[in-house]
Amino acid sequence: MPSKKKESEVENAFEYGRLHEPDAASEFQRTCLGRKGGALMETGIWPLYYDSFSLGVSPDRLVVEESVVATYEAKCPLSGKLMNPPHPEYLLQMQAVGVDEGYLHVWAPERSSFYRVSRGDVL
Repeated sequence: MPSKKKESEVENAFEYGRLHEPDAASEFQRTCLGRKGGALMETGIWPLYYDSFSLGVSPDRLVVEESVVATYEAKCPLSGKLMNPPHPEYLLQMQAVGVDEGYLHVWAPERSSFYRVSRGDVL
């Protein structure tokens, strides 16, 4: 059973990420989409149906030009340490939305990293 201290650390990390997701999205909009004319649009849960089960995925936002062209996922680690992306769930997000690429943005106040993930990437 997790300790109360560990549970509190996890809650703090989730809250930090939730609070800073708009900062990350604003930076991505300004840095990556501003010159292309695209926009980020908030979204909800997208279902994926398989023969024996179904699940829902929820990209943080969608990249929209004239139509939806990519998914966008922001990660804002409390530690400020950048992780080694991408993870397979980003491919599931792209599959559910029906696009061939997605963006993973790892944001920290001091620096950010952007990753473009294509549906054909082997993770």
